[in-house]
Amino acid sequence: MVSPRPKTLTIQETAEQLNVHYMTAYRYIRQGQLPASRQGTQWLVRQADLDAMRKLSVPKKRRSRHTDVDHGPLERTLLAGDSAGAWWLVQSQLGGALTPSEVLTELVVPALTSIGDRWLNGDISVAEEHRSTAVALRIIGRLGLQWDAPVKIEEPLPLLLLRETGTGFPSLSSPTSYSGKVLLSSNSC
Repeated sequence: MVSPRPKTLTIQETAEQLNVHYMTAYRYIRQGQLPASRQGTQWLVRQADLDAMRKLSVPKKRRSRHTDVDHGPLERTLLAGDSAGAWWLVQSQLGGALTPSEVLTELVVPALTSIGDRWLNGDISVAEEHRSTAVALRIIGRLGLQWDAPVKIEEPLPLLLLRETGTGFPSLSSPTSYSGKVLLSSNSC
């Protein structure tokens, strides 16, 4: 008697069962965390291997906003103008429990906010702030490719992110003076 062939799953099916993005399932395979075989252009995962991975994995607690994501390393790479290093840090968070939008709201936005505060306090130069912003915009552009469907955006992405995260953003219409510096009001739109 011929033994039944073990059930295999595609990367998409594997991702659905793990409740993760398909690229995360692919990353598990490429990093050797999940055994798979390649047939042509498609990776196949045995159901038994997926079940074994689930048994070994400790369920991750859902992260709450801005609590356990350390934006310090990203802030340092942004200030150094290190695009490759910043992208590597972002990818490492995508390989964990964060979605692309959570990477933006829990990692990139806090890092940029901190850099802006440091510039405001005179701790860094405007050139360093601009270099950081340029690297962050490249990261945001690359991160946009992580979403499955194109998103229609009616306003500039940095302003949209700040509005959606509830961190507020400066209103350019009503500058106020403070200690000889011109500051923008912090009213949220």
